[in-house]
Amino acid sequence: PDIDGIINILKRNGNLAFKLLSGSLGAGFYKATYKEDEFYINTKRISLHELKNIISNLNGYLVTEYIVAHNVIRKIYDVTPNTIRVQLIRDKNKEPKIIGSFIRFGTEESGVLESPTAGGIIAKVDVLDGYVNEAYTILNDRLIKLDIHPNTGQSIEITLPFWDLIKSKIYYISNYLPQLNYLGFDIIITHDSFKII
Repeated sequence: PDIDGIINILKRNGNLAFKLLSGSLGAGFYKATYKEDEFYINTKRISLHELKNIISNLNGYLVTEYIVAHNVIRKIYDVTPNTIRVQLIRDKNKEPKIIGSFIRFGTEESGVLESPTAGGIIAKVDVLDGYVNEAYTILNDRLIKLDIHPNTGQSIEITLPFWDLIKSKIYYISNYLPQLNYLGFDIIITHDSFKII
């Protein structure tokens, strides 16, 4: 319930996410890390005093677990969780339908963020089978096509683990909340399942 409690959780878990309750494109996001008796915010080492100051000034923030992605996804880039967006619509009295999906990858330029506007990468996800391809980044206000991650050299073409499970659960949620006509799910695939963030 206080700053020391948050620091104790950080020490126990190793990572936490500080997220604005109302934000987008990664604005105001902090990744807090405790490793080898040192504290970091967004990969920059800071003192305990600086961390306490940051936490005390978080207004309108949610402090939550920092989710680590599945190894298939982490091999492309492991600094960020590489979030998947799944877009779903439901017309009146009709079954819900996934209309599109993409995944974002961070880069050295984007830091702990994944947004293409911050230097990250966006790639298409085939809604039928979870196959990832057609990756792009933004450079000088232009979309640049990529075949490999610019920092790791890894191919961006993968098939997402647990894709059928993700789709079935998203349809289940949409049927449970039929009054919502449009839903955009942000998902991180974990080692053994997935989480909606």
